[in-house]
Amino acid sequence: MAVTEDYTSRGMHITKEGTTITQLYTCSDDDINAWGDGVTALPILGLPWSPYREDLRVTDIRTWWLNNKNARVEVLYSTQGLSYPRNLPDKMSSITTVFDFNYEPLQLNLQDDKYYDFVDTAWTTWGIKFSVKYTAWAAEAQVAGYIRTNDYVIYLCKENHTGAAGNEPGTGPEWATYWERVVELPPVPKPTANIIMTEKMNLSGWDWNAIKNTIGKVNQKDWLKAYVKKLGDRRVAWIDITGDDTGKWLFSGFRCEEIGYRNYEATLTYIHNYDGWNTPYGLTLGIYQTANFDVLPYPTNPDDTQNDGLR
Repeated sequence: MAVTEDYTSRGMHITKEGTTITQLYTCSDDDINAWGDGVTALPILGLPWSPYREDLRVTDIRTWWLNNKNARVEVLYSTQGLSYPRNLPDKMSSITTVFDFNYEPLQLNLQDDKYYDFVDTAWTTWGIKFSVKYTAWAAEAQVAGYIRTNDYVIYLCKENHTGAAGNEPGTGPEWATYWERVVELPPVPKPTANIIMTEKMNLSGWDWNAIKNTIGKVNQKDWLKAYVKKLGDRRVAWIDITGDDTGKWLFSGFRCEEIGYRNYEATLTYIHNYDGWNTPYGLTLGIYQTANFDVLPYPTNPDDTQNDGLR
């Protein structure tokens, strides 16, 4: 007996919670036996309703016997079944990516605190910017309490004296006797944007050394770029939304929990830095080591569902 879809099949139920479609089949015991091997043309869990309804998938299958040779199979397609492929190990559909954008107005109140001036289009310090409101030092009579600037640094006069090369603030051999460098300045908010990316996925296994040797390092090459832009008429294009982000992502966290047999739920955390982690204030430093993020664990199975089997 071949697999036959009943005339009462394809009942649809639509509610505000979602949509379900029920299919009914009649088949033989041989069809049931071949089902697990993928030989019989019966639906399996996770199978989409059609290429245009990926959101409608098989979530429930019921089987009961009419007699010793024949059986009925009830297949339920549901829009609530997307959690099924999301929890399977090594499936690309298990990847969930979350971007967290937030803004934090940090305070500038130190002489050497730097910020990027979008008017001057250059990095500068709050002390230099603030110093223009004060009189520049000169070789003349100085009175205790005077505030003077020299090379864009602010100084407070500690005792009366006559300005000379020997007591020039910051440079003269006796300057510390007469001057005190002003470090605390009035606070001003510095715009700081924070971007944190978290990726959660299911894996059948992961490499301890790949994580250990990469955590706390930044990406050594252009990394995050595989994003889709819709063009209409079901056309899509791959675009690099972050541009060349070399050195701008810090691998800052990894959490792994075993939720089933050979099924690990892994969470990877990355922190973005606009200026680059090794180029603060436009200066090139070697604070962080770099690493190839391609060694980190990621699912690679494209979710063809035909190899999911009966579960």
